[in-house]
Amino acid sequence: PNAYANGITHKELVIINASLPRGVAQRAYLFDRGSGKTIEPVPESQHIYANGINDAGVIVGEFTYPIGSRCCPHAYVWFKGKMLDLGALQDQFGTSAAKAINKSGVIVGWRIALEGVEHAILWRPK
Repeated sequence: PNAYANGITHKELVIINASLPRGVAQRAYLFDRGSGKTIEPVPESQHIYANGINDAGVIVGEFTYPIGSRCCPHAYVWFKGKMLDLGALQDQFGTSAAKAINKSGVIVGWRIALEGVEHAILWRPK
């Protein structure tokens, strides 16, 4: 399988994306000083990508959500084994991805609106 590191914190938490054998799926992992943990996608998803991590260990990225024969990326935030689907904002047929998170928990990314135009987006924690 192919793998690449996509982020590291001051505490040396590392996020890695890897393809499973025969291209079956893409998975994301969190490594903390030699031990790894799988970032589990929603049950229907085949692919998940970790795009950013902050020093608190909060991870952001995207997972593919199957809609009929299509797979639409949805942005997510993950912390201590819990995933929150940030959704496609418009409806389940839209797409979005979270690309980075800062120490305050503010997330940046993109979404494609219903008219097909890509927009930069910022999510703030509640």
